[in-house]
Amino acid sequence: MLVENIMQALTRVLMTDQLVKLSMQYDVVMQLHDEIVFTIRTPAIPVAKQLIEKVMTVVPEWMLDLPLAVEINDGANYAECK
Repeated sequence: MLVENIMQALTRVLMTDQLVKLSMQYDVVMQLHDEIVFTIRTPAIPVAKQLIEKVMTVVPEWMLDLPLAVEINDGANYAECK
């Protein structure tokens, strides 16, 4: 349980840093566990997906061996994004 709590804390730090960077470009609707939901106009979605992936997969200097991956979905509403 201790290791799980440590991992959750590290994930929160990482996601918060990424959330702050991305919120400068896009409107954040909500963050839920390991998800960040944005409002993005349809024509901007392809470029937004590229930027979001780039930002979300930057390895932090304090853990260079950390493998990061991201799954990006889009839809007209939250249910369609699942």
